[in-house]
Amino acid sequence: MRGGYYTAPDQANYETALRVWLPPADAGDAKAQHFVGEIYAKGLGQAADAKRAASGCQRAADQGYAPAQTALAMMFERGEITGTPDPQAALALYREASGASERLAFASEVSAREADIQQLRAQLQQLRETSMSELEVARRRQAQLEAEIGRLRGQLQSAQANSDATARAAAEASLQQAQAPLQAQQAEAEIAEARLAEHSERLQRL
Repeated sequence: MRGGYYTAPDQANYETALRVWLPPADAGDAKAQHFVGEIYAKGLGQAADAKRAASGCQRAADQGYAPAQTALAMMFERGEITGTPDPQAALALYREASGASERLAFASEVSAREADIQQLRAQLQQLRETSMSELEVARRRQAQLEAEIGRLRGQLQSAQANSDATARAAAEASLQQAQAPLQAQQAEAEIAEARLAEHSERLQRL
């Protein structure tokens, strides 16, 4: 609050996003656990914390949440959990996330087996398409929240112009309350975008 005006942040406040996601994550919501893990993994709003990232993603992966299984697999593949890459643990999680058979393997292991490479490509393409859908939903929801905040700002400006203190106070409270969901949604959209980029990069390497 400054001089009776509420100043919204220009960028997502990831500490606020964490406060939004932590309660449902602690209650066992797999999607919330995954996003908490991703925020820690990517160091959004604070230094990256691989241990907390792995913990959040692991809890969601244990519930069969495919995006968390994929995120955890990437951590194992890059050696972010044990300090050294663990391709077998990563491969097992990729299989679970994609629903692939035991024949799924890394491209480096099956360079002479084109059928298996195509199978892996198809599974990664499916994960990429899922990430694209999640990103589209996240962006659409973000646009809805931004439109709502725009409407509330209009109410606040009208109340200020009419010198209506009661209406101004109500509009300021509503506007402030609407910020946390928007910030959480902005964080969700950025995570979905990063996940899409990771899947796309893996496809390009095949």
